[in-house]
Amino acid sequence: MAEIEEALQAGHVHRLAPLDATTASSDDDEYAQAEARVSFQRLTAPLDARAREALRLRFEDDLHQHEIAARLGLSQVSVSRLLRASLAELQRIAGPPQAPEPLPVM
Repeated sequence: MAEIEEALQAGHVHRLAPLDATTASSDDDEYAQAEARVSFQRLTAPLDARAREALRLRFEDDLHQHEIAARLGLSQVSVSRLLRASLAELQRIAGPPQAPEPLPVM
C-alpha cells in the first residue's frame, strides 16, 4: 500500500525543470520523475483506461475533480466515485498493510 501511495504522490514531481537549469540534481530529478511514471503505470495497469487516466489527472496533473470531469466527459460525482473505487481496488490488490519488522535488541 505504501508503494502505491508513494507512486501516486510522486506524480507531483513529474514537472520538468527549464532547459537552462540543467544540473546534476536536475538529472537526478528527471530520473526520479521517469521512475515515478513507470511505477505509476505498473501499479495502475490492472485498472481500466478511464480509471488510470482519472488517477493520472488527479495525482500527476494535480487536477480537481470538476476539472477531471470536464476532461473525461463525466460528472464530478462520477469522478469522485471512480477515484474512490480505483484507489480501493489498488488497496485490495496490494493486500493488507504489513506491520514493520521490530528493531533488533542490542
